[in-house]
Amino acid sequence: DDIISGHFSSTMMADWANDDKNLLGWRAETGETAFENYPETDVEISEQEYFDNGILMIAMVRAGVELAFEAMTASGIIDESAYYESLHELPLIANTIARKRLYEMNVVISDTAEYGNYLFANVATPLLREKFMPSVGTDVIGKGLGETSNQVDNATLIAVNETIRNHPVEYIGEELRG
Repeated sequence: DDIISGHFSSTMMADWANDDKNLLGWRAETGETAFENYPETDVEISEQEYFDNGILMIAMVRAGVELAFEAMTASGIIDESAYYESLHELPLIANTIARKRLYEMNVVISDTAEYGNYLFANVATPLLREKFMPSVGTDVIGKGLGETSNQVDNATLIAVNETIRNHPVEYIGEELRG
């Protein structure tokens, strides 16, 4: 809502004029999170293990891209621009988080994306922590998937893939990638 109303831009510009006080404060807070300070490891995670245990994370990234695209197109941004804006920094963000974590990701991405990340996180993190995550069972985040089988019913797989393929962001993406 802040982006569409213009409040995001005016707040960000005011912060830039104030030597990025909010931006740098949020960046410092990110550096103190448990995620940032978790010990590094050299444990290899197989692709299968990643997908077996990363279901919720993958679903949230997908939902975030789709929601961003929908919000932009609903506000009048053309599909092509909404596709670009909802996805263009995703590979950089994912690779940087994987290699260097969130703090470094925020240093590397554009200031606009970093500022947007903090504004989103300041609203979303409390909602996720207090309202959503307590209702999420371990079955949703992948516990036990590999214990008996990692097979999926073909009808379910076809239905899920059909849902994914039929989102407007997928249509415009296919067209743009030609």
